Amino acid sequence: MHCVKSRRGGGPHARTFEYIDFTYADTNTRIYRTSRGRTHSECKIDPMRNNSPRTLPRYGKACAHLHVNRVRRVSQCHHITKRVVMIEQQGHGADQAHETRRRRSGIVAFLVGLVATLAFFALFPGLPHVIDWGAILVSLAVGGLAREACRSWMARAAKKKDERM
Repeated sequence: MHCVKSRRGGGPHARTFEYIDFTYADTNTRIYRTSRGRTHSECKIDPMRNNSPRTLPRYGKACAHLHVNRVRRVSQCHHITKRVVMIEQQGHGADQAHETRRRRSGIVAFLVGLVATLAFFALFPGLPHVIDWGAILVSLAVGGLAREACRSWMARAAKKKDERM
């Protein structure tokens, strides 16, 4: 934030007071929320407002207003539309569903590889029917390979699907 110096009544000891307000209006331009900022009388570089992101309850317009000595000097507004929000939510939901399916498939592939290898060592004729640390480590490695193979296969299938569209 740059410091603002007053042109009139100046002098080296002239004080300026700055603050930022946020206003939120619905699609009919009725303001339903105003967030008043703290007044700053000193010139500092740190942010004048440090707000966390928020989800607005309505579509419409969000504006930030800079006030200097109680006079609004600058405003910047953003229109929040239903169409943009819905597209972002749909895209995020599809990505999240795909990621969940991929994670679950990887877990199932790991468990199938692990159990199949342990069963092989426990039941295969000609081998001692004892599960030792070597068999456990080999089973874990086979489970990991099965998981990576499943994830690679799913990524390849998704890439082919995207190319067809």
